[in-house]
Amino acid sequence: MSESYGGKPEILPNDTDQRPDDQGVWLNVPEAAEKLGITENALRVRIHRNKARSRKSNDGSVLTWVPYEILETNTEAHKGPSEAFEQGKGAQGPKDIASIREGLQDSLLASYESRIADLKASHEREIITLREQMAWMREDLIEARKQAEDNAEMKALRERHRELLDLTKVLVGRVGSK
Repeated sequence: MSESYGGKPEILPNDTDQRPDDQGVWLNVPEAAEKLGITENALRVRIHRNKARSRKSNDGSVLTWVPYEILETNTEAHKGPSEAFEQGKGAQGPKDIASIREGLQDSLLASYESRIADLKASHEREIITLREQMAWMREDLIEARKQAEDNAEMKALRERHRELLDLTKVLVGRVGSK
């Protein structure tokens, strides 16, 4: 059997060319797309990208290989919206849409609540860190003020020392002149 996994389908001499061990069927694009639950365009894109097996039939139409297991599992899941709505099956009915919407809202709400809790915890850790830094800065400020006061006292003492030296010189000069 000559077949392609995408791109340009190969032309086969016989449309019924299937080995007995092949577990599927060759379908035209519209039928295969319906059975796969995708659009014809999506299937053509898969064929073009070598993601789906394909071949050309004798009349030139493109055939796509669909395994039996996909046909069996997708018969209910991939019915059209109107068909599923009429039968009340699948995720297309109004009740199912409402339950899906509620589920998504619950999921989003839980996600947001979790994110808020994470942000609060992070914010609280940051506040603790900032308070610790403020305490260290207060201690540093107190120490700097003490040093400034000590420096001011030292400056005052130096000034007083100079005054005393000047006074001593004056007194020594008076005693020496007598």
